[in-house]
Amino acid sequence: MTQPLYSDEDAVRRAGRPRALMVGFVMAWLAALATQVSGVGILIGGKRTIRAYVESTAVGIADPEVIAKLIENELDQAYSLLSLKGWIGIGTAALVLIGCVVAVRANRGATRGLVIVALLANMIAAGLQLGENELLPDLCVLTSFFAALMSICAIVPFVMPSVRRHGRARRAGRA
Repeated sequence: MTQPLYSDEDAVRRAGRPRALMVGFVMAWLAALATQVSGVGILIGGKRTIRAYVESTAVGIADPEVIAKLIENELDQAYSLLSLKGWIGIGTAALVLIGCVVAVRANRGATRGLVIVALLANMIAAGLQLGENELLPDLCVLTSFFAALMSICAIVPFVMPSVRRHGRARRAGRA
């Protein structure tokens, strides 16, 4: 029985890092950056959009000056909750970025798993932000939606068979 000229592992070694892995890293970076933009946008423009929302819903109910005095405490509480969601988004995005830097260098299953868990947390953070979409600045709604979508899409390349084969070949010392 003759052996083939090269095995599957030899092909993996010659091919280098799979394109799917790099696509996953790029998608993860885009998701993290979108979440960071959304979080910063919430911190910068959140209070203004909450005030505009309250004033638009309270039109005709009472004098705007009376409403402004009555809602100042509630406005601060609503902004603190919204800013907490912004900080959560910034934190999870930082985890994704750090995980990507580590995973690009190491390319091990555990580090890819770390990136997947961080992407899931990023997706949850974007979902938390989207839960308050009527209070968010318009840019934050778009970037949160983009971040959630990219987080879902970025997980797929990390679990593709070519990435797992490449990881096995590296562990065996052949790549």
